[in-house]
Amino acid sequence: MEKCDEYIMWLDYKNICKVVEVGSADLLVMEVENGGSSGSKKGVNLPGTAVDLLAMPEKDTRDLKFGVEQYVDMVFASFIRKASDAHEVRKVLGEKGKNIKVISKNENHEGGWRFDEILKTSDGIMVAHDDIGIEIPAEKVFLAQKMMIGCCNRAGRPVICATLMMESIITKLHPTQGEGSDVANAVLDRVDCIMLSGETVKGDYPLEAVRMQHLIAVLVTRYRPRTPIVAVTWNPQTVRQAHLYHSVFPVLCKDAVPEAWAENVDHRVNLAMNVGKAGGFFKKEDVVIVLIRWCPACSFPNTMRVVSMP
Repeated sequence: MEKCDEYIMWLDYKNICKVVEVGSADLLVMEVENGGSSGSKKGVNLPGTAVDLLAMPEKDTRDLKFGVEQYVDMVFASFIRKASDAHEVRKVLGEKGKNIKVISKNENHEGGWRFDEILKTSDGIMVAHDDIGIEIPAEKVFLAQKMMIGCCNRAGRPVICATLMMESIITKLHPTQGEGSDVANAVLDRVDCIMLSGETVKGDYPLEAVRMQHLIAVLVTRYRPRTPIVAVTWNPQTVRQAHLYHSVFPVLCKDAVPEAWAENVDHRVNLAMNVGKAGGFFKKEDVVIVLIRWCPACSFPNTMRVVSMP
């Protein structure tokens, strides 16, 4: 792939052209290399070039503050190039938004080189494999994708695979075989979520796209070991955020919270057992591992019990 320099950049790379003359604030001279149509507000890519732009422009700052006021559960931060970018997002969210999950979207070569530091400062990662394909050679995209998913799995961070998973279904009723394999391989790589974008935003068959991706994911997950995790909480936000994690089935407890901690724990354990049995996760005499906190002051589960389903 031809690298950018002070004379060349790529505009709407997938469809149209290479910019061959820059310097004007309101005019671009472009060379069309792949004919097609282009809409407004298309992306500009600079493969091989370090970009020194603000991580949090004024508009993004306003949008984040609005999200905090609306009690959003998570934000997806685009074009995170280094750890400090994720820190900037956290800074804007502030104390009031401290429980909001920050999912860093990796979509350029800079984010790939600094992936380890970005992972440490993020609550999760979105792998935009099609966007990455603009910045690095196509034959290396699958390696980058597997590397990032593997790192997230080892770190226990949720990972989402996204962008053009089923591009052909934007205009056609059925996806290609390659796209079906793309979705299946993402599931086999142990991603927590697969996401559609253009297929549902501007596609002619949005419902069919969602159904097809769902069918592929369900079929593939049947043929790999998995252990369901039933997570019981009184916090509605925690329930919504838990849907990010693979194999986690969150349950919202709507009963009154017992004052005694031991009763609190027993109530949630019994609810989890009942929900798991009703949902077909457990059956009679199955061995279930229960992870709990032994006191309210503990910030993480530190006690394990092994029980048998009655």
